[in-house]
Amino acid sequence: MRVVEAFNATLSPFGTATSISRNWNMNKIGAGTLTADVYFTYDQVDDVNGNEADYRLFRRDSGNTQEVCGTACVDETTNVATITGLSSFSRWTIAEAFAPTAAPVNIGGRVTPSAGVSGPPDVRVMITGSDLPAGRIVTTSSFGYYQFENLPPGTYVLTVAAKQYTFAVPSRVVSAQDSIADVDFIAEP
Repeated sequence: MRVVEAFNATLSPFGTATSISRNWNMNKIGAGTLTADVYFTYDQVDDVNGNEADYRLFRRDSGNTQEVCGTACVDETTNVATITGLSSFSRWTIAEAFAPTAAPVNIGGRVTPSAGVSGPPDVRVMITGSDLPAGRIVTTSSFGYYQFENLPPGTYVLTVAAKQYTFAVPSRVVSAQDSIADVDFIAEP
């Protein structure tokens, strides 16, 4: 089964002048594989902003934004964007071609224990990649939060380590064209 929520708002990082005023969140509930043909419908009067002839379908997952289908999948006559064989569920919107910003980005998240709410403090998180001449290291706050600031847009590897914890997924690769705040890790005692 899948759950779809529609939101009457522009999806970040898209501009209000170049994208529709609507986005969708799609989740799969239950076990097994689900593949679907999806039709995203928007309203001509309330949702269209910018050049509709240049609209494309985009998906945002864990802060990463990617064009899934170009102008061929958006029918401006019927105001429907179509994607077939979809098996990856996340946030979706329709917008003009996306030009990433050249402004610095921040990448952050939280380390949380598998059993508990409060994050462990002083866990080391290292970031490497993109145009960084050397890796950077920060430690988590008393609630488990961390953040790297003023990074050039690009692809990074984040790695977490702590003596008192293990991590099933100790490294994550992220492509940051804009700031990301949900690169989270789960600590096991």
